[in-house]
Amino acid sequence: ATKNVGSNAQSANDHMLYSLLNHPKEPTDLTVNCIPNDSPELDWDASASSDRDYYEVLRSSSPWSGYSQIGTTSSTSYKDTYFFCAGAGDPITEYWYRVRTVDTENLRSGESKFDSANTTDDNPYPYGSTESDSLETAQ
Repeated sequence: ATKNVGSNAQSANDHMLYSLLNHPKEPTDLTVNCIPNDSPELDWDASASSDRDYYEVLRSSSPWSGYSQIGTTSSTSYKDTYFFCAGAGDPITEYWYRVRTVDTENLRSGESKFDSANTTDDNPYPYGSTESDSLETAQ
């Protein structure tokens, strides 16, 4: 039995090229609204990609690296119920957010520009947020 190695390599190259040329567009105009004693609320403009499926929401303690996925949503809004926004005199921890698009073929966009929120060091939800906690606003 002979293997057709050339066609397998070509197929992998074709898939990689397809992925590079057809990945979804990232969301734009991310803003984080943070009202004291409420959770940070993220809003963004929808991806221009027609085959978008959902968005992944990412958070980090640094604007430049270390982002981890904290949730997904099919909406253009998300509420990070893991933290409360800081009020006057509260100890502050700054968190940074980005969003990326996932399309129907499970391809991911680049990440949106970042925005941040000043949160309290006290976690109002010690077990973290869940998908049902996120703000789902139909667009």
